[in-house]
Amino acid sequence: MTDRGSIAGRGWLRAMVGVTVALLAGALWVRAWEPARTFGPAADDAALSLPSPMQFLQRGGTLRLEELDEYVAESRRARWVRARDVVTNLQGCPRLGAWLDTASGLEFEQLSAELTRGNSEEALASLALLTTLARRTTWEPGFMGGGSDAGRLGGLYAAWLFERADASLEDPLLYEPALSAVVLYGRAMRTAYQAPTFGRDDAAYERARSTLERVVGITERGRTDFGAALQARYGRAVSLLESSDDLLVGFHEEAKVLFRDLDGECEE
Repeated sequence: MTDRGSIAGRGWLRAMVGVTVALLAGALWVRAWEPARTFGPAADDAALSLPSPMQFLQRGGTLRLEELDEYVAESRRARWVRARDVVTNLQGCPRLGAWLDTASGLEFEQLSAELTRGNSEEALASLALLTTLARRTTWEPGFMGGGSDAGRLGGLYAAWLFERADASLEDPLLYEPALSAVVLYGRAMRTAYQAPTFGRDDAAYERARSTLERVVGITERGRTDFGAALQARYGRAVSLLESSDDLLVGFHEEAKVLFRDLDGECEE
């Protein structure tokens, strides 16, 4: 009886071990098939109010600006159309800062701020027109340096990001444009802090660092949700934020690929 009990006990123990192993294996299998963490809302392009929103930031985006008219609130639509016409028809590649100080430039900045706080389509309109302005004006440093024009451009991108970056994570229309806005911001601000003939503009550099700390998170441990999404999209550029004393060099390199015509030299 004792031998039989011992044999039965060993059999029960083996069965329990087998069940445990099977459960562990099953758990590992399920874990292995868990989808990797993804960022950004999935959306069929055809379901968007404005298909292919990234096109508005590309070189040919000017051709689509009129599509945005119907999405701008009626209370500011006339000002939007006027600003759109003025920016797209700029002649002579004026210095960006000098143009922003004109009556048209001041109206542009006010309208841009209003649109950025509006609905998703208006926010896209604001970003698209700002990027068009970046193409139609000059903001590269002069012969003797001076990065104030690039700094002002960077400030306009920063204002947009402060307002829309976080919300873009749940917005199919703005998700990719918002990530690209950081690339454009980086291109402008690196131009600003590298403008001096010798050394760098430390004030511009610190402004860039402060902005990215707030929007992205400079270090891995301090990364914002938007920063984590940005890292998933532009991993190397984000990693260089904490590994280089030239924190925007990665975004500058991305910009040369994605927006190679946006170099501050303007296009007629």
